[in-house]
Amino acid sequence: MLACIGGAVGFGNIWRFPYLCYRNGGGAFLLPYFICIVIIGVPLLFLETALGQFMRRGVVGIWNICPLFKGLGVSTVLYGLLQSIYYNVIMTWVGYYFVMSFFPKLPWAQRKHGRDAEICVESSVVTEPENRNASYNATSYASNASYNDSLYAVNASCNTNTTHAQYEMDSASEFWWKGVLELSDGLEETGSVCLHLLASLAVVWIVSYFLTWKGIRWSGKVVYFTATFPYVLMLVLLMQSALQPGAGDGIVFYLRPRFEALGSVQVWFEAASQVLFSYAVALGIWPAFGSYCPFNSNCYRNSLIVSACNSLTSFLSGFVVFTMLGHMAHLLQQPIDSVATSGLEGVMTALMDIFPPRLRRRECVLAVHCIVSFLLGISMITQGGMYVFQLVDYYLFGAFVPQVLCLLQVIAVAMVYGYRINPWMKVSWLVLTPLSLLMIMGFQLASFKPLTYNKTYVYPDWANVLGYIMTAAVIAIIPVYAVIVLIGSQGSILERLRKTTQPRITHNSVPSFDLKDDGLFGEGCQMTAADDDVITHVI
Repeated sequence: MLACIGGAVGFGNIWRFPYLCYRNGGGAFLLPYFICIVIIGVPLLFLETALGQFMRRGVVGIWNICPLFKGLGVSTVLYGLLQSIYYNVIMTWVGYYFVMSFFPKLPWAQRKHGRDAEICVESSVVTEPENRNASYNATSYASNASYNDSLYAVNASCNTNTTHAQYEMDSASEFWWKGVLELSDGLEETGSVCLHLLASLAVVWIVSYFLTWKGIRWSGKVVYFTATFPYVLMLVLLMQSALQPGAGDGIVFYLRPRFEALGSVQVWFEAASQVLFSYAVALGIWPAFGSYCPFNSNCYRNSLIVSACNSLTSFLSGFVVFTMLGHMAHLLQQPIDSVATSGLEGVMTALMDIFPPRLRRRECVLAVHCIVSFLLGISMITQGGMYVFQLVDYYLFGAFVPQVLCLLQVIAVAMVYGYRINPWMKVSWLVLTPLSLLMIMGFQLASFKPLTYNKTYVYPDWANVLGYIMTAAVIAIIPVYAVIVLIGSQGSILERLRKTTQPRITHNSVPSFDLKDDGLFGEGCQMTAADDDVITHVI
C-alpha cells in the first residue's frame, strides 16, 4: 500500500496542483478537481489495479482478457519507457540542486555565469529600478502535463534607451539558465553536453537500477521510509514558512475562491488533466503494483485509500507552497500573482511478461534498459537539451496520448470484456469516464497551437513534425497490433473478431479462491461467465 501511495505522489502534487489551483480560481478550483477525481481518477485507478491483481501480470499480460487490445499494453510500455527517460532528466536537475545546496555559499544566491553577469542582481534584493519603465513578471515554460511545473523563473526586465534591450535577472534565475542549463539559442544549436548534468544523470540511473532490480517485493522494504519521509519534510517546511511574514496572505490567496473561473472550459480541462497526471494512469504502474497484491485483496478499498492520500497530499502541498510565495511577495514588495504566475517498476513488470522464461534475467534486462535510457537522456542535458525536453513534454506528455490510452482501456474492459461490477463503477466506466476523456481530447485538439519555448522561441516546422511523429508512433502501435492479431486468427472477419475478444486466461493466471468472496472487486461485484469458465477449469 505504501508503495502504491509513493507511486501516486510526486512533483505533480507538490508544485503543479498549487500552481493550477492559483491560476484557475483559487479555492473554487477544488470543485472541478474533486469532481474529476470521482468520475475519472478513481475509476481508472481501480480499473488498472484490478486488472493487474486479477491477471497477476503487468501491463502487457493483463490484456489476455481481450487479445485484440494487447497492442494497448505494448503502447503503454513504450509510453512508460519514454516517461522514465523524461522524468529522470528532471531528477537530474533535482540531484544537481541537492548537491549544490551543501556549498557554504549557495551558488544561486551570488554566483555569476557568462558574459552578462554584470547585469545580474542578487535574488534577495530585487527591487524596482529607478527611472526605468520596469515590469516584473513570473514565467513558467511548463505545459499542462509536465512534471516540470516545479521549475519557475522569476525574472525582471527593463527597457532602456539603448539600441538593444537590456535584461536584469536575479541570481537564482541566472544560476538556472546559465549555470545549470547553459541554454543555447535554439533547438538547432545543440551545443556540448553539460558535464555536471551528465554526472548527475548517471547517478540517477544507477540509483534507479538498484532500487528496481529486485522488484517491488524488495523495494517495498525501503518504501516505509521513502513514502513517509516526504510528509515529514512537508510538515517541517509548512511550520517554518507559516511563521514568516506574509505567509497568511499566501494562504488567503491560495484558498480564496473566485467562482467566476468555473465558467471557463479551460479550468475544467486543467482539473481533469491534473487528475490524469497526478494519478499516473496509462503508465503501467498500477497493473504492476496490483499484480503483487494478494488475489483476494480488496482493490476497490485500496484504490480509494491511494486516491485519498494523493488528493490530501496535493491539498497540503498548496499550503506549503503558498506560505512561501506569500513570504517572497512580502520581501519583494510585490503582489503574490507576480511571484507565482507563470516509474521503472511498471515497465520492468511488463518487460518480464514479454520475454520468454529462459530470457527472464531481471537484472540483465533492467541493466540494458537503464543504459539505453541513460544514452537517450543525454539528448536532454546538452546546451540545447531544454528545447528537446520541451518538445517531448509538449507532444507526448502534454498532448492527448494518455487520454487515448485511458479511453481505450475503459472501452476494452467495460464494453468488450464487460464484467459486472457495482453500479457506480459501471456508470463511470460506461458513460462518465469515456465522455470526460473525449471532451478533454476534443478541447485539446480545438485549442492546439504550435510549440513555443518561454513565449519567445518559436520551434521550426521540422521540430513540430517530429512531435507529431512521436505522438502517432505511440498510438499507432494499438491498431497495428490489432491487425496482426486478426490476421493471425482463423475464420471469417466476425469469427476472428469473436475469437480475439475472448479472454485467453491459463489456469496458472488465476489462483483458486472462494466464489463467495467479494474481496477483489468490493461488495456487490460478481464474476462473468468467462470468469466462471476459468474458475471451473481450475477446479
